Amino acid sequence: MLERRCVDICCMQEVNQIDSDSKTFLMAACEQGSTSLIAFLIESGANMDMSDKAGLTALHYAVKSRKIDAVASLVSRGANVNKQDSDGDTPLHLAVRKNYEDVVKVLLSSKGNNILQVTQRNNKGWTPLHRASYYGHTDTAKLLLQQDGADVRVVDNDGRTPLHLASYNGHTDTAKLLLQQNGADVRVVDNMVGHLYIMPRINGHTDTAKLLLQQNGTDVRVVTKYGWTPLHLASYNGHTDTAKLLLQQNGIDANKVDKAGDTPLHLAVQEQQYGMVSLMLAQDSVKLDIENHKKMTPLMEAVFRAHLGIIHKLIINGANINAVNNDGNNCLHLSIIKKEMFHSEVEPIPILDECCRELQLDMDRRLSGIVVLSYLASQGASLYHHNNKKVTPLDYIENQHLKEKLKTFLQSLCRWCQEKKATVTLHPCQHTVTCQNCCSQMTFKQCPICRQHILRKSGFV
Repeated sequence: MLERRCVDICCMQEVNQIDSDSKTFLMAACEQGSTSLIAFLIESGANMDMSDKAGLTALHYAVKSRKIDAVASLVSRGANVNKQDSDGDTPLHLAVRKNYEDVVKVLLSSKGNNILQVTQRNNKGWTPLHRASYYGHTDTAKLLLQQDGADVRVVDNDGRTPLHLASYNGHTDTAKLLLQQNGADVRVVDNMVGHLYIMPRINGHTDTAKLLLQQNGTDVRVVTKYGWTPLHLASYNGHTDTAKLLLQQNGIDANKVDKAGDTPLHLAVQEQQYGMVSLMLAQDSVKLDIENHKKMTPLMEAVFRAHLGIIHKLIINGANINAVNNDGNNCLHLSIIKKEMFHSEVEPIPILDECCRELQLDMDRRLSGIVVLSYLASQGASLYHHNNKKVTPLDYIENQHLKEKLKTFLQSLCRWCQEKKATVTLHPCQHTVTCQNCCSQMTFKQCPICRQHILRKSGFV
């Protein structure tokens, strides 16, 4: 039907007539791949370089449909191989995106005044090589790199080279190919993230990161415009394998702070990446109590985000339980003002059950703010600390009966075993924090609550 209609139109000298989508007969013929009809239409005066409303020419249609004979026919007849659509894409851009190697080869065979521009940039500033790199089409990228004028140093509108895009998406083979070319440079800085080596950190592509680490000029200390190192990015996204690789590198600073004062550990806690937190805490170099610009330590961030697993992990690793933020709040203030339940008890915390029993609360309140406050207070956090508004954590508890039960319970529980009653009193501070059994097994010279030197102990039976 299309061929018959075309013959009728040609007889009326309306060969370039368009339909409601601004598509010509030649475009339709190319989409179908009818080479005889294509030849007939061109001989009848069809304009090969007319564009539809999306800027697509007949050659674009032939490429999109992978009609190789139609592509060859148009190229041999001089169709403009560099014509761009409304996105700035040439037919080569489209062929590369689809990874149509056979079509790419035909387009690359154009000669004379119609020679293909392999570094033509689209509206995003991408050359065909950028697109091949982004999608990891290594063989297609190899074809492009064999052409005169191919350049791995061309940057897009965001300052990214093809190597940036291959690295970002973890296309290791493509990145390896690009690194073999003259001009490839791992030190190129883009306008978005900052440094090429940082890019694989975002998506956790460890193999690509390993490849880049082997290159001269790679620096694990580089930062984004936000002050994030590759380790910050790995921590934020929970990519533990990539973080392990980074932590093995010379010069790595596991405690580097970004522009908000956050360390990689802060970010792992904020994003509730439990595995990443565990990895960071296993490093001797990691400092637990660095304060960001809001004076929030990782432990305070964990309490603020109500993640019990991370809270417990930080506490057993020795995090400062009495840190105070910009508002003067300690971790007890943060826990008691939370309305929602805490969550993610990764490892059992038996004292939560004890807290519920002693406070005479239903077990469905086991993960409530008041119970978590009891747990944190049993670890030494002060119930009597005044924030900037002169309010203590106890002041937030409106139920007087519950408040008294809490004080009695916390005064009586051994801080270490959290099971037996505390009976041993330290002097001169008079804090009763341990049972006889734990006291006999431990040697400490300062009170764990007030840090006063211990002169003597009483309460042994």
